[in-house]
Amino acid sequence: MQITHPVIISYKVMGLESLMQAVDELDGDYLVAYALAPDGSCSNDVLVLETDVYSDADDEFLEFKGQKYNWEVELYSLKSIKTYFSEQSGNASSERLVEAAKYFLINRAYLS
Repeated sequence: MQITHPVIISYKVMGLESLMQAVDELDGDYLVAYALAPDGSCSNDVLVLETDVYSDADDEFLEFKGQKYNWEVELYSLKSIKTYFSEQSGNASSERLVEAAKYFLINRAYLS
């Protein structure tokens, strides 16, 4: 599916570090689209998508600038990562939050 598909209302390109710093101010229902390299690593750049929640679009990938992005993770998941680290240590470093976000995006599990 292309980024211009009607199911995508709006999008913003962000780095994971910027996203994790601003995640509390963003709508938790928005989706995160992320790209995985052939070696399984996660890109630092992500797309924050406002989508039509009633759409039944089931394409696995979203294409943007020649790259395929997975696009099924809600921002609530990344907010919960930041909340967890805030409760554990008061405040996690940007590097730690990015590491935990990448781990979640790749494994669908929380980094402890």
